[in-house]
Amino acid sequence: MDYCLDVIIRRNDIENAGLSEKTNEWNGEIISYIPSQYLTDSGIAFEEIEDHSFYENRYGIELSEEDVAMHLKSDIIRDLEYGINTCLDIPADNTLLVFLKQLTKFTMFYVVLVREDEELKERHEIHSEEEMCKVLSDCMKWTDPKDVLLYKKLS
Repeated sequence: MDYCLDVIIRRNDIENAGLSEKTNEWNGEIISYIPSQYLTDSGIAFEEIEDHSFYENRYGIELSEEDVAMHLKSDIIRDLEYGINTCLDIPADNTLLVFLKQLTKFTMFYVVLVREDEELKERHEIHSEEEMCKVLSDCMKWTDPKDVLLYKKLS
């Protein structure tokens, strides 16, 4: 299935998430991409979504300037989906899953996982890596896929 995955975290958690901004060099000057692009140490690529109103209008998520919204720019989500549907246990070493599980340590995050041309159907507040794994495993089943918002709000 064709899933879209967006991650929203506090801007000051970018480094804690293992993300670094992808830049280019031209004539000795470091230049950022527009929109900004981020890479994890394991090569997962994200592109910043600067229009935060999309999330408020579509999903009711109010974001501030302190937040960064990023769209997954690789097809690594297919590896996770395939692993969930062909293994007895969710593959704990999956690169994307390892990245998403670490978000549970932050004070705030949102993960939007929707299939192309589908609407959000469920919202799940997540507080642990186990919850993250369970909900992802449940919503990515080929027999009963779900479009979800996973989140942890500031308390």
